[in-house]
Amino acid sequence: RYGACQFEYHLCPEAIVQACLVLAKRFELRFCGIDLMLHDGQYYFLEANPSPGYAFFEKAHPSHCVSDTLTRSLLRQTHRCLTPWDKVGYDRD
Repeated sequence: RYGACQFEYHLCPEAIVQACLVLAKRFELRFCGIDLMLHDGQYYFLEANPSPGYAFFEKAHPSHCVSDTLTRSLLRQTHRCLTPWDKVGYDRD
């Protein structure tokens, strides 16, 4: 899928990170992949994916494990979520 592309880890400036967070929040994307391109010192927004294919990047950069971070985030949210049955007081059995 990614052909001969090369990916390298890059730390974005804080202003770019904040812009990405604002974008994700505006589109109500709790989790997304935001594709950026850096060319001649200028960042370009390409797209925001609500269901990004990040496994390829984890293989290329094992020290940056998206799966673990996503899992921890989802588990933290689980205790805050109520099912529709819990909200109305029905027994689920």
